Amino acid sequence: LTDNKRMHWEYDRESQCLTISGDEVPDYYRRQPELISSTYYEYTRPLPPWYEFKDKIKSIVLADGVTSIGSQAFKEMPLLESVAMPASLTSISPLVFARCPKLKGIELPEGITSIGHATFEDCTSLEQIYIPDGVEVIENGIFAGCTSLTQLHLPDSIISIENRAFYGCVNLKQLSIPNTVRKFTASAITRSGISELSVRWLNPMSVARGDRKDTDPYSRIEALDTYNLKDEDINWVSNVNLIVPEGTIKNYQSAQYWSRFSTITEDGVPPIDKKRYMLEYYEGLEPFGDVADKFYDMPCMVLPTKE
Repeated sequence: LTDNKRMHWEYDRESQCLTISGDEVPDYYRRQPELISSTYYEYTRPLPPWYEFKDKIKSIVLADGVTSIGSQAFKEMPLLESVAMPASLTSISPLVFARCPKLKGIELPEGITSIGHATFEDCTSLEQIYIPDGVEVIENGIFAGCTSLTQLHLPDSIISIENRAFYGCVNLKQLSIPNTVRKFTASAITRSGISELSVRWLNPMSVARGDRKDTDPYSRIEALDTYNLKDEDINWVSNVNLIVPEGTIKNYQSAQYWSRFSTITEDGVPPIDKKRYMLEYYEGLEPFGDVADKFYDMPCMVLPTKE
């Protein structure tokens, strides 16, 4: 069946498989509210065309050529166990697989660069997932409620970890934060099972002011986001061991938020020189004045000479 000019779908009743081909799977989200009285609004959303089969679908196959999956496209499918994704896929919108309790594992294509918030929320059977290199943001609540998640790989492309990202992941025991991360939201690990958190920064992230602009990962080198932070979020880390690079323990013991961790130990590995990393990250940007403020504390810089 053709839902629009850019997508064709077919459901096989015998195999309980949904197959989709075309360019993209569109969004299925709440649209603009309609006024039904002087003060009350009614929100409506278009239902996916396969909605009548959603309680029966066990597998989904996305054909080669599909580049994106729209919001809530496969949300709340109680029997969904597997999803086959093509190499052409580059983005997954919010809540796509939210509340699919039988989805145990999913292989994300290497070309993925964007995964929306709460994409895997309450996927209670999800056990492991590998986030491919190229994804930059671990969005709000992306794995919230994934109570069976035990293994998670975060690539070096990650620059931001957002609010409640691992909330309720009670079986996720260890987490290693890539040195590329420039924004870490303090509530990301609240109510998770994480008992060991590893970081690679020379200096701990300082607490940013409580406004979103200041904690935008694209607007500053580093920021520990405490926006709308609750006591629970601060107190939760008192049960977590913090692993830091060799020679940096005093920096973390005296830093706001980081000093609250249960124990702080060094792993014997030298820290990442963040100033050097930022120089490499912005190499080639023009004009140089646009990024000059990024290096306000860099002791020296060597610029290439023209041949």
